Amino acid sequence: MPKVIKRKLPKEKPMEAAEVQGAAMHSLGAIKKQQKNITIALAAVAVIGILFLIISMRSSANTEKAYKIETEAFDYYYSANTETLSEKDRLKKSAELFQQAIDVKASPIALYYLGNCFAGLDKHEDAIKAYELFLEKFSKETLLPFLVYQKMAQSYFRTGNNEKGLEMLAKLAKMDNGIFKDTALITEARHYSETNQPDKAMEAYKELALNYPASPWSVEASSRITAEETKTAAESKSEEIPAESAIEEKSAK
Repeated sequence: MPKVIKRKLPKEKPMEAAEVQGAAMHSLGAIKKQQKNITIALAAVAVIGILFLIISMRSSANTEKAYKIETEAFDYYYSANTETLSEKDRLKKSAELFQQAIDVKASPIALYYLGNCFAGLDKHEDAIKAYELFLEKFSKETLLPFLVYQKMAQSYFRTGNNEKGLEMLAKLAKMDNGIFKDTALITEARHYSETNQPDKAMEAYKELALNYPASPWSVEASSRITAEETKTAAESKSEEIPAESAIEEKSAK
C-alpha cells in the first residue's frame, strides 16, 4: 500500500514590522489631515463671525449717525427753530443735511425728502434723480413708493417731460391692485387743467368722482365738474340771448 504523503499547508506569514508601521503612519497622517481641515474650517467660521460682528456694529453706528443728521434736516425742513431763514434757505440747508445722511447710510425717508427739497427749490432734475435712487434701493417699501411716483410725475411735468410724468402716474395707478388710482387721477386731472386741456381734465375728474366717491379727492373732482358745467351753461345762455334779440328785431320789422 503506497504511503500517503501529507502536504503541509503554508503558514501565513505575519505582517512585517515595516508594513504595520506604514499602515499606522498612514492612519495617523489621515487623522492629522482631518484635524487640520477641521481647524481651518473652525478658523474660517470664527473669521466670518468676527467680520459679521464688525459689519453689524459699523452698520448700527452708521444708522445712528445718519438718523441724527436726518433729525437735524427735518428741523430745517419743517421750520423748527429756523424762523429767521427764508424758505429757500431752509430747503437748501435741509437738502445738504439729507445728502450728508445718505452719504453715511441711505434710508428711504432721507431720499424721499431730498427729492422734495430739490422740487421745492425748482431743481426738478435733481429731484427726479433722488426719487429714481429711492426706487432703485427701496422699491419694496410699503407706503413711500406711492408718494414717490406722485412727486416724480409732478417733477417730470415741471421739466416739460409730460410723457414720463404720465408714465409715472400709470405706474402709480397699478400699485397694490389699484388702491392709489384715485391719487393718480387727481394728479393727472390737475396737470391737464394747468396745461389748458380741459376736456382731458374733465374726463379724469369724472372718472374719479364716478368710480371713487369715497376718495379724499372726490370733493375736489365734484366741485371742478360742477364749476365746468355752470360755466358751460352760462356760455350757452349768453349765446342764446343775441339769437333771441335778433329774432325779436326781425319780427318787429
